Amino acid sequence: MKLITAVLCLCAAPVLAPRAFAGLLSAGSVAVLDGNSAPRATFNNTERITFSQRVFNGAASVNRVTFTFIVLSPAGAPVFQINGNTVPGSVGNAATQLSGFPISKFYAGPGVYTLHAQAALDAQVITQQTTFVVSSPNLFLLYPPNGAQNIADVPLMFRWNSSGGSTYRVTVGDNPSFFNALFKQQTSGGETVLSYPTNPSDPRLILSSGQIYYWMVEALDANGQVLATSAFPYSFTVQSAALSRDLAVVGLAIAGAPDPAGNIPFTVTIANQGGTAQTGVPLRFSVGGLPAAGTPVSMSMLSPGQTRDFSFSAPIPPGQTQSVAIACIDFFDDNLINNCKTLLLSSADAGGGTADFGGNMSPDQIWKAISDLLAQQGLDLSAYNLVGMEGQLTLDELKSLLAAIRSGQAGVSLSGPTGTLPSSAAALSVSTGAAPAPTAAPQAPSGVVAEVEESVSVGTEWSGLSAPLGARAQGMLISDEKVWKKLWQKVQVGRVPKVDFNQFMVAGVFAGKGEARDHADIDSIEMSLSGLNVRYKLVNYATFNVRAKPRATVPYHLRVIPRTGVPVHFERIDEKEDVPVKPKPQGKKK
Repeated sequence: MKLITAVLCLCAAPVLAPRAFAGLLSAGSVAVLDGNSAPRATFNNTERITFSQRVFNGAASVNRVTFTFIVLSPAGAPVFQINGNTVPGSVGNAATQLSGFPISKFYAGPGVYTLHAQAALDAQVITQQTTFVVSSPNLFLLYPPNGAQNIADVPLMFRWNSSGGSTYRVTVGDNPSFFNALFKQQTSGGETVLSYPTNPSDPRLILSSGQIYYWMVEALDANGQVLATSAFPYSFTVQSAALSRDLAVVGLAIAGAPDPAGNIPFTVTIANQGGTAQTGVPLRFSVGGLPAAGTPVSMSMLSPGQTRDFSFSAPIPPGQTQSVAIACIDFFDDNLINNCKTLLLSSADAGGGTADFGGNMSPDQIWKAISDLLAQQGLDLSAYNLVGMEGQLTLDELKSLLAAIRSGQAGVSLSGPTGTLPSSAAALSVSTGAAPAPTAAPQAPSGVVAEVEESVSVGTEWSGLSAPLGARAQGMLISDEKVWKKLWQKVQVGRVPKVDFNQFMVAGVFAGKGEARDHADIDSIEMSLSGLNVRYKLVNYATFNVRAKPRATVPYHLRVIPRTGVPVHFERIDEKEDVPVKPKPQGKKK
């Protein structure tokens, strides 16, 4: 029998340590919850809040996932930080939650707070964030204060403190219960001020003196839910009706016959229809777009209910068979509609029934009229006669010069050698364009030359034919020198008139391409609540059923107006044309 011997070897086997795996985190979700664990974005500072964060771990780790919540105030400063529960670094979702924490512990004022939720594993940190709004139920009314009496502010401004609302709703009523409230309006954002309408279209909204009014404010969240309400309504009274500042032009009329120079006397009546005295308010008056001499007038104090007349004198500008006189108050009051008044004028108002202010006067008569006008302005030309001007000015040029001096479009200065020369040596040179109003100068020595200085002022105008600017008639406003030069090259030939675009603009109207029109005319320029209104006509001088045919050029009209920042509107006011019908020839009866 064969003996088999087995040998059992007891030896130490190698021990394998567990392997560590690095975690691989990815963002999941972050949320702000209320006391019922429902997601919310708006809270007040008396509530409790819950923070929640969820991440996903893609690789197992022996380490744990740690969580940290950091809250930033509306100013961006950290106001709260806390570590959440840690979880094992196993593969899968990992989450933590901080529940029912009092907002008052980190509240730093109403506004938008930011939650930074951080998750960390094996030196990897993931940050997720969300925002939430914290408001205050303490909404305080600031102005007008409770019980304020006889407020005269126009407009009336309501002010309150911010409580963190997305918007605010202001309510005004004539009873503290706000039953059938007069006024209710929300702000456009988180503003804490609202203006009461100064000229409400609904008469019920006009605030009256003697009546006690109440107001309150509500803070609303982004969904329109009420977050906070002012504790109790504040009361106030106003000094007078909403129209507490109301100067009005109540009258504009011709006061008599024109003088020999063609100046028409006007009376402008101003009334203080408001509840407060006003003083130093400018009153402007113009005829045909040209300011009258002495305007603007700074009015002395007008008490409530007081009426006062002001006198002006001005001619109808040359070339205008019809014109408009305009009286305007430069005053931003509570009723802008009555700040201006206009009066339509015809050439008959200037006397003689013609806009040709030279009429049938002879050259000598025109020269005498010019001399008389200049004498009133401090320039004595009595030593000169018309002899030296032969060959320099035609009769029409003399008429134009007289009209320009009368209207204030031409300014006259004296220059030349000193000494004694015969009066026949005097000469008068006239340049194109309008000039500033004449200023007084010393008496002219013999032999001087009177020159009309070139300048472009309000009322200067040009008209003619131009290549069309478009298919339809249009108005355009030129307020830039480069645009003006480019346009002038299109409509005129010759030197570009110098326009000071710091003070003036040029309004222009052009007929459309293919329109059978013979003449363009700016009829009136008036100021209104919506801005400056330029009204124009396109006229057709057709006769006997023969209308103007479409042509390569169209009529235009340009006029210099004062520079203004208000909107400018162009309005076409063509009237229906009455075209004579050519009679048909009568044949003989058979």
